[in-house]
Amino acid sequence: MASGTREGWSTLFREYNETLIRFLTRRLGNEADAADVAQITFTKLLGISNPSGIDNPRSYMFRVAVNSATDYMRQRKRQNSHIGELSRHQQTTLQPVPSALEREAEAELEAKQRLEVIREALQDLSPKCRWAFIEHRFSRKTYAEIARELGVSQNMVERYIIDAMAQIRRRLKMTS
Repeated sequence: MASGTREGWSTLFREYNETLIRFLTRRLGNEADAADVAQITFTKLLGISNPSGIDNPRSYMFRVAVNSATDYMRQRKRQNSHIGELSRHQQTTLQPVPSALEREAEAELEAKQRLEVIREALQDLSPKCRWAFIEHRFSRKTYAEIARELGVSQNMVERYIIDAMAQIRRRLKMTS
């Protein structure tokens, strides 16, 4: 691993991000889910406290991605199963199931609260950092494109995105 946990993973992720997303797209069936799993993978890699013991970081990154994709698909399957159960129950009884509806409303409220926490975390970032993160994450711009638009180096763009992710993670951890 390169000299420093974040820098090594960031470099590896930047070099293989597109390859990783193509790999995950074949596995998951669509690019949006693949991009989400790639982001989850990167977040997990950043959380590793001692990466120096990893002999082949690229291989390890793909292994974490495969495991994350498996977890993602399991979660999707559970969600779809719950939705299917609710639908079948409502069709047979023609009455809503309060506990399922309450769980759904609670989950929606929690999701809205998490989005608000993320929005606030982004608002606290510097304008360039916030813009770089949003353009990369939502507009799918490359580090090079963002660097040109901001007039900074690609390394600075990478730092902005890492800082934004760390800020969001900290805020979400504080609220959970």
